[in-house]
Amino acid sequence: MSQLVEFGKTAQSLARNPLGIIALFIVLLYAIAGLVLGVSATKLEASERVPLVWFIVIFPFVVLGVFSWLVSKHHKKLYAPSDFKSDDAFLQALSPEGQRQRLEKEVAELSAPTTKAIEDKHTSAEEIDHKDRPVNRIRADVVLAEDLALRQLEAEFGAAIRRQVALENHGRRAELDGLLYEDGKLIAIEVKFISEATLRKNLQNTLAGISLLATKIAETGLPSNIRLLVAIVSRDLEEESYDMIRKHFYNAVKGATIPIELRLFNFGELQKRFGVSPGV
Repeated sequence: MSQLVEFGKTAQSLARNPLGIIALFIVLLYAIAGLVLGVSATKLEASERVPLVWFIVIFPFVVLGVFSWLVSKHHKKLYAPSDFKSDDAFLQALSPEGQRQRLEKEVAELSAPTTKAIEDKHTSAEEIDHKDRPVNRIRADVVLAEDLALRQLEAEFGAAIRRQVALENHGRRAELDGLLYEDGKLIAIEVKFISEATLRKNLQNTLAGISLLATKIAETGLPSNIRLLVAIVSRDLEEESYDMIRKHFYNAVKGATIPIELRLFNFGELQKRFGVSPGV
């Protein structure tokens, strides 16, 4: 009886991910075949024993071949999300230098179009307002927008978000603003900050970057049920601009290698919700 209880516990632990289920199935199948042959060998005819003997002999080699194929071709489907919670080989915190480089890249993308607009005789009022905003202010807006968006998502999901992390495996690397677990599933989070002044100039580059990030996440070899949540924090967007973002976004990610979800946040509303004064 105790052996059955122990076996039940072992089976339960193995059944937590696809790899364990495969192992459990192999053990059960091989054990049943061996038990049948051992108990009934004297009662079976030669023609009945031969298939069982050949099965016991050949089966391990078949399992080895199939297992090698799965590991080499479909390794990312063999693990459950919980297998990666404490595995630093897959999840690493970004260094301060890495975080700075990501921030500066986003600030450069936001400020570059307005630098060009300085020489443009047809510069709009919105672009003038944006180009007159110091780079340090843009940088502060990006940092604050990301923090508020992640805080809002933490409140909605009821789970802590691990911020500024990188998923890395087999030489593939994907850098993220955040990562959280919901009901045993992984959610990668990327936050983007935009304004009406730079929307049309930067939207295509932003969407291309999101598609590339989704591809990198898939290539890291994480579980196949991971999804990417893109949070776009906007400043002073008109209603038709939100519709344009949604349309272009879903067209851009239609063929993505992992599911991608879009969330739109208003920067001013986030500031009010969390008690942050505008301009801080």
